[in-house]
Amino acid sequence: MRLHNLLGYRYHCQDDANRLLFRYDDTPHFPDLDTFPHHKHTGQIVISHEKPRLIDALHEAAGL
Repeated sequence: MRLHNLLGYRYHCQDDANRLLFRYDDTPHFPDLDTFPHHKHTGQIVISHEKPRLIDALHEAAGL
């Protein structure tokens, strides 16, 4: 098994008041999503989303 298959990921972005702006992760707690276990949190909403490249998550954060 390859190392990238063993490691999970979390790309978390929050503002100065510690409010979540977005988080991508692969924690397996939303099994009904099409992209399970990959998903995106935006505030209180969780949506299906494939694993983003780290550089794309960084660009998204920089654009906020």
